[in-house]
Amino acid sequence: MIKQFIKSIREEKDGFSFDRPWRLEEKSLGVIVPILRTSRQRRSYITLAEAKEVKIEDTGQIDSVYIKNNEEKPVLISRGEMFRGKAQERAAIHDHIIMPGKGLRVAVRCIHQSRPIIAGAEMKYGGRAPYSVAYASQHETWRGITSFVAQAMPDQSSLEEPSTAYNVISQADDLVGTLEAVADAVRTAMKKIPPIENQVGAVFFHENSMLGMDLYDLSKSWDAVKQDVIEKEGASFIKKDEDAAMFEFKPSRSKSLIGKYLSATFEEKEIYNREYRLVELRSDKLIGEVVEFKGRVIHLTFWKRG
Repeated sequence: MIKQFIKSIREEKDGFSFDRPWRLEEKSLGVIVPILRTSRQRRSYITLAEAKEVKIEDTGQIDSVYIKNNEEKPVLISRGEMFRGKAQERAAIHDHIIMPGKGLRVAVRCIHQSRPIIAGAEMKYGGRAPYSVAYASQHETWRGITSFVAQAMPDQSSLEEPSTAYNVISQADDLVGTLEAVADAVRTAMKKIPPIENQVGAVFFHENSMLGMDLYDLSKSWDAVKQDVIEKEGASFIKKDEDAAMFEFKPSRSKSLIGKYLSATFEEKEIYNREYRLVELRSDKLIGEVVEFKGRVIHLTFWKRG
């Protein structure tokens, strides 16, 4: 199923197609390629971004948050979705589906080292973390955040990297605050992109290199998360670069570039297989995750290997 799904995207079959690429700023090296899909299928879930009846709280442990789904439909949690509140902000390591009436300890990484852990503290959905933030280990997450902050906020570039010790406070560890600092500029730039009917995802490029891709089975899911998915890459896509004049933007190349990445051989590793199936994908240039639910793929994401 997974191989055929990726092939359908690459070859623009089964209702998939690519819209024309967009640059949010003329002097930006970032390019966004919308993915469209026509489908008559109905959703059997909702995204966390649109869920109203969920309870999220700090477990008192750095590596988990508790989420209770009080909605009538299953709730899809996507990798990199952030949870924020009075306690340390966290980000989900993997995709999850929480069934109605059920609760789950969701595996996370801390994304704000200098804030405290508060057992029982209420949290809420807080958008998405950038593709460049990795979750293989807590230290790797902190390193990714420091790098992102330095690039998004150049005046912070001299700040130290986080220590491996939990009690050493970094001065450049505020991922949520950094995303908020550039949010207005990103939203203004996003107004240049008109609403696109039947959009289910997007591919993000920087200097002809794929940063990542997010794709859902149906447009309702993408509509719920699109602002957060694009905003998290805002620093890359609104930042004006002196080398932009040397960057030749050829819209006609976008399909061939995507095809090149998606034609790779992907190794599959099953992570979970009960109410839903979660599979990790790896090629020489990309890492990804795919969620299968009720016999079909509902979410596919890729990010660039470090």
